[in-house]
Amino acid sequence: MRWKPAQSLSVDLLVQRSDEAGFSRLMGWKGRDEFIDCGKISSEVVELPASKSCDVGEFVFLPCHAQWLFIRWRHDRFRPNHIDRIQQLIELSKDCVEYQEILAVSRACRARHGAN
Repeated sequence: MRWKPAQSLSVDLLVQRSDEAGFSRLMGWKGRDEFIDCGKISSEVVELPASKSCDVGEFVFLPCHAQWLFIRWRHDRFRPNHIDRIQQLIELSKDCVEYQEILAVSRACRARHGAN
């Protein structure tokens, strides 16, 4: 079994200034020059430099709040992740197993089979 905590499942999204006061749009790459809206985030959380209208940032999806959490700017990326990868991350984060759950199951398995 392979386990990865939800907070380490991240994707790169394009942060784009929005006309909506106080918010920036988060965009995923659809292909060629097409991008798709993946949500919004408070402009206070991710401050774009005044000289830029968009930039790529790393984000984690929080399923309990159904929102994105900004991690850092990705100065090494010029394009966000593909929408398929973004949708995959959202699904994985909804079905994420907590570390304590894995420990409980492994202990129960060892006890059942008489292992120390």
